[in-house]
Amino acid sequence: KVSVFTGDISGLLGNVKNELNYLREFGVRLGEKSELLVEDINEVKAHVPQIEEDIDKVVDKINFINENVDIKELINELTMDNSEKSNFLAAPVILNTHKLYPMANYGASMTPFYTTLCLWVGALLLCALLTTKAKNADFEYTPVEEYLGKYLLFATLAALQGFIASVGDIVVLGVEVKQPVLFIGLAVCYSIIFTAIVYTLVSLFGNVGKAIGVVLLVLQLAGSGGTFPIQVTPDFFQKIHELLPFTYGISAMREAIAGVYYETLAKDLVVLGLFFIFFIFIGVLLKKKANAFLHRFSKKLGESGVIEH
Repeated sequence: KVSVFTGDISGLLGNVKNELNYLREFGVRLGEKSELLVEDINEVKAHVPQIEEDIDKVVDKINFINENVDIKELINELTMDNSEKSNFLAAPVILNTHKLYPMANYGASMTPFYTTLCLWVGALLLCALLTTKAKNADFEYTPVEEYLGKYLLFATLAALQGFIASVGDIVVLGVEVKQPVLFIGLAVCYSIIFTAIVYTLVSLFGNVGKAIGVVLLVLQLAGSGGTFPIQVTPDFFQKIHELLPFTYGISAMREAIAGVYYETLAKDLVVLGLFFIFFIFIGVLLKKKANAFLHRFSKKLGESGVIEH
């Protein structure tokens, strides 16, 4: 508004200035002639109303500004230091960040996912390379004894695998871990639990169990929330998220890397412990029946020539 008003006043003052210049020139001519002519007086008389009208317009504009604009406020705005305003416009919000359980870098934040993945793949490889049958025993044994006895071998190798993988993360890859002892312990524990799951599937269902283990791996890659927040994944993976061992394995490892929140750690370990107990129980409960069914199934499958063994 002030800009518009001052523009109008500037134009009016320009008109007044022109009229005043004319009067000044008239005064100069009058001084030079030392006499007044009727024509000169009439000429001046003709200009006076226009000058008066322009001055009245200027006064009206100034009065209008006084009524609509706080001059003191305007002066303060024009004379104040605008650096504070410019700083505010550049950064209207100042964030005071206090990081809770920070991770050193992207590599450290991805370590729980890839370490958990590595341990599951290791369990699959163990069950692919080693047999779940007790073939060289020279004494009588029950299916349950066979199941538990062979699992001791798998569990021992799984613990070694977990130890090597976790120590490799810290020593070879240089991952910054807040609780290295806990991290190594979790890796060993996970490896034993994952091996129990895959071993039970293979022991009960043979090659079909290996396929189930691979399918579970694929589901857990997308449904565990290890790489992206689970909220941005499709609804199917959000629904199975809490049913997957990876979910709790990754969560607990994050506690070891970034700093422990014991309620979360305890919950994750309890759920993983329940997975372990459930699959061991299923293995003990179904091993005898599974052996009888699997013997007939494997025999027919071998006769079909579809698979090697």
